[in-house]
Amino acid sequence: MRNKKNITKNKFLIFLIFFAALLFLGANFVSALTLEVPSLKVSCPDSGSCLPQYVSSIFSWAISIAGVLSLISFIVGAVGLIISGDNPTLHGDSIDRMKGAVIGLALTLCSLLILTTINPVFKNPTLTPLPAAPTIAMPIITGVFYYTQPGCAGDSSGPNTSSQNHIDSAFAGKIKSIKIINDPAKDIYYGAIFHATPGLENAGDCSSPIVSTTCSPVNVDPFAADIFKINKTPNTSGTGVTFYSEAYGWTTGMNAGSKVIKNTDIIPANDSYTAYAASMRFDYTGVNRPDVYKHKCDSSKSADAIGNRAGIDCSEGACETFKDCPGSIKINGKYLVYLSVGYATFFCHTFTEDVESLDSEQIGGESSATGEKLTAVSIIPIE
Repeated sequence: MRNKKNITKNKFLIFLIFFAALLFLGANFVSALTLEVPSLKVSCPDSGSCLPQYVSSIFSWAISIAGVLSLISFIVGAVGLIISGDNPTLHGDSIDRMKGAVIGLALTLCSLLILTTINPVFKNPTLTPLPAAPTIAMPIITGVFYYTQPGCAGDSSGPNTSSQNHIDSAFAGKIKSIKIINDPAKDIYYGAIFHATPGLENAGDCSSPIVSTTCSPVNVDPFAADIFKINKTPNTSGTGVTFYSEAYGWTTGMNAGSKVIKNTDIIPANDSYTAYAASMRFDYTGVNRPDVYKHKCDSSKSADAIGNRAGIDCSEGACETFKDCPGSIKINGKYLVYLSVGYATFFCHTFTEDVESLDSEQIGGESSATGEKLTAVSIIPIE
């Protein structure tokens, strides 16, 4: 009888101990909840993510809940043990519940101890910013792109990077606008001249040189194209271009006037040299030619009514300028020479090699398209 009373007394004592512990921990747990819910409110740094604070709060809260649940499970088992009486099943289940609660609490505390011992960061994690993604430079596809509609619309071509005697049939006569894509980092700059006549060896209606990187209109129906790379350092293309009043003007002993355009005359900002042919006066220094060959009669320059220029004999057919007598061209390096007739619309011819005699070229005399003589000259240094 006494043994039974002692067992009952011990069970009652166990119940009081764990009931007091439950009240104490429960009060602290409720107090913690009333102060702040960790997963809903955290103190974030001025910059960066709040995720580490949320993870730390949730981790601490989970440990607390696990401890409280273990204690509650232990007390439920203790109560079951107290009231089990002679019921062996309830007695055994209560003992198992109490053991499980103790083991669960021990495992929870051990896991916390292990994690904080191995690396405290597990309890208070931080986010290390990911390294900035490497900048991948997309290759620039350079060249001249054709479009079949104004405003760079309609069907488009791939990049064109070389001259075409005959433009592909898909775009021949159909190009209405173009877009030039350059790569300044690699010093790659393109330009284009479009010709209405197939074959670059022929003169004909054409566009002016196009070098703009904005969408540019093409004012002819082109069947051939000069596509060229511009040399932004003209002094490396060669020494320049010389224009003569006679065919084969650079031949030794030929009595021809000359107009020398040096590489230093080419303005890098404009990527070219451009002048009206009538302003390109030949130099006759050391050339044995009479005044009537060298000086053209002009009423604006006349000193008297008969047309003599201050006593100098002159002639209406004199070769005073390149417009008067386009004889030949000596290209001393890598240059594209553009000869044109007209102002609003152009009849032109382009050359990249010496022209021995312009008399044999359509552009040399009066243009068959306009009946006018040579109007302008452009020199573009190319690579």
